[in-house]
Amino acid sequence: MPNYAKINGDTILEFPSYPQRDHPNTSFGDGWQGGEIEGNTYVLVEIEDTPATDYLTQDTEAEPPKKVKGKWTVKTKIKDISVEEKAKRKADKEQRDKDQDDNYLTKAEIKAIRRLLKAQ
Repeated sequence: MPNYAKINGDTILEFPSYPQRDHPNTSFGDGWQGGEIEGNTYVLVEIEDTPATDYLTQDTEAEPPKKVKGKWTVKTKIKDISVEEKAKRKADKEQRDKDQDDNYLTKAEIKAIRRLLKAQ
């Protein structure tokens, strides 16, 4: 789904912006690149690829849209999370891993099931 911003000149008034929501009686063709509707100017905003992060130590933060070489783009930067958030995420991961381990058969259990199936 395309991303739009409402602008006034080179100033972002709203991002993300939803021209279809704001103007429900307006028809928007496929690939609409933005434009003026009822005195509001909308521009298409390109979201750059989100960099890879380490979930246990980092997060991402989208910067406000900027006009670069005539195109509006949003960059995402990586930021370190707080010590408290790191501890919470680590504990959550350990709990998920434990829960997941409880749902899988051990190698010994798999071998035992195979022996039973072969016997039939």
